[in-house]
Amino acid sequence: MQLNAARHFPEAPLQTDPRLGADYGICSESGTVYYLQAQTRSYDGDYFLSEYSEQYGRSYIQDEPHLSALAERRLELLPAPGSGSAPDSGKPRLLEIGCATGFFLRAARERGYQCEGLEVSEYAAAYGRDTLGLDIQTASFLDVELPDAGYDVIAAVYVGEHFAEQRQIFAKIARALRPGGQFLFALPSTNGPLFEYRPEEWVRTHPPDHHADYSPASLRVVFAEHGLAAGAMRPSSFHPQRARGWKGLLPAFAYQQFARLAVYGDTFEGVAVKGTWPSRESYPIKILTVFALVRCFSNRNIPIWYSCPVSCVSAAHPIASAVCAL
Repeated sequence: MQLNAARHFPEAPLQTDPRLGADYGICSESGTVYYLQAQTRSYDGDYFLSEYSEQYGRSYIQDEPHLSALAERRLELLPAPGSGSAPDSGKPRLLEIGCATGFFLRAARERGYQCEGLEVSEYAAAYGRDTLGLDIQTASFLDVELPDAGYDVIAAVYVGEHFAEQRQIFAKIARALRPGGQFLFALPSTNGPLFEYRPEEWVRTHPPDHHADYSPASLRVVFAEHGLAAGAMRPSSFHPQRARGWKGLLPAFAYQQFARLAVYGDTFEGVAVKGTWPSRESYPIKILTVFALVRCFSNRNIPIWYSCPVSCVSAAHPIASAVCAL
């Protein structure tokens, strides 16, 4: 079985899943799913104009209000500038990998970060530099030299899966972060309804340039290999209509509560820290159960007989996933 990606555990055998076919291999060590036929593509102006418009009905630039709102939401996962590991003499330093036109960087700059971006598309990088006044270099992440322990935050939003060199990108991110620095990410997820219940559709719609697919659990294993500790994770969106079985029977409020606690979604986002998190991550499962019960009971339209089992089922997922949802 050949692989186009430099994977995290090269000595670990790749397993096959008959639901996915021979083009996919699953790492026996981490559970990461590798697409064996993935091909790296180029991102020129056509992607941000015609291709993006064909998929979303508007160009990337026209979608700025929506993309900026997403940027603000993701920034909530990070500590406020001044509370992290930055030197007292300056602003915390943030690097975004694959920053596109720079909408996230602009939002981060407004919050007090000293921002830099890397973008392979000259069209997108030029827009960020000329229109938004951002510091964006037209280059690929693996082609530039970065200072060791030079950044307080590194962000990669739906970018990491596009690299064939999976092991190298995580190692380089870890090296470039200061101790206590944070890695903000967003990725497609194999812990979601599409992969779980409709694998044939997942395969059919799998982007040809995605080299690796992670679940929250597999990403924790990969993070640990590179000296990173997973923190808060959450689903990026909710698609209860894609679920089957008992998950498909849950009403919308209960599905979303379950999805948050289990980080269950077709895409997910979160943060990791270089080093370890504070001791608050050792909260017992009882606190999480109470939290889930309170969340469910707070909706007056929910009968108690339904709220109790839904809350308990939601809180019964692995402690790490539940804690990260707080």
